[in-house]
Amino acid sequence: MSDSIPPNALNTIVSELVKYKSLKRWKPAVGDFIVRHKWFSHWYGVICGSSSDGEVCLVKEGLPHLLFTLNPEEIEEKKEFISYNKIINSKNGDYAILQSQNGISVWYV
Repeated sequence: MSDSIPPNALNTIVSELVKYKSLKRWKPAVGDFIVRHKWFSHWYGVICGSSSDGEVCLVKEGLPHLLFTLNPEEIEEKKEFISYNKIINSKNGDYAILQSQNGISVWYV
């Protein structure tokens, strides 16, 4: 019995590690990681909720490591609401969102 993995099985494993989908197919979920990047402006955020009027609530920060070290008071200060339509209709790759779906990472770009 061989310990090697058949080539087609390895391709299946690698293809299941990360998937990419159109940003227009994104449905917000708490915990989604969002990146906004433009020429002279960028930030990172985590979705913390959504409203019934089409906005998503996120906590945002200029650097990812700062985002995950905020205390509860800072989290409240950094919360913002952004229009869901503004995100999904953005142009030129302004937004990228990482979402976990059944243990598989999906990037919406």
